[in-house]
Amino acid sequence: SLCLFGFSAILGNPLAQQIFGAVCGSILVGYGLITFFSRRDKVSEKQRMQVENRIHEMDDKIDNLKPVLPRHKYLNVLKPMSKGFLFNFLNPVAWILWVGILPVTASFSLKQQIAFFGCILATIFCIDVLKSFFAGKIKNMVTPKIFYHVNRIIGIIFCLLGVLLILDRCFGVPIFPISNSPQA
Repeated sequence: SLCLFGFSAILGNPLAQQIFGAVCGSILVGYGLITFFSRRDKVSEKQRMQVENRIHEMDDKIDNLKPVLPRHKYLNVLKPMSKGFLFNFLNPVAWILWVGILPVTASFSLKQQIAFFGCILATIFCIDVLKSFFAGKIKNMVTPKIFYHVNRIIGIIFCLLGVLLILDRCFGVPIFPISNSPQA
């Protein structure tokens, strides 16, 4: 809502669309390159055993804990939720990415923009629920080699999307047909 109502007037300006397209596209390319070239340090057998021992120690301590009083159950849920909300709300990359989406909706009516962003939020929520559900099921199948290849693919996708956004916004190449790309 803050991005939509705060920046929609600014992004009606073709120069602002070019600037935001260039900045957001560059950030996507940079993040893609960082993701592509990131390396996971290999974990030694000794380090793996230390982590497993700590996990078993924590499990033993958790089993011996007294149950939390019922009146605290809401605090136990609200605390991590509020931390997650604040983490995402204060994350400048999230703001830049949401502002980067706004030029795509410049020609939409307010009702269409609200529907568009509502669908994006619903999609993100559903994907996060699915990720949480499947994370525990596939954690033993994801090896460092698979993680390495997934990082490469994601890095390439981010770089490609960043370049496409720059081409669309700065050079008027009609890549995103629903947008009003400024003509070069």
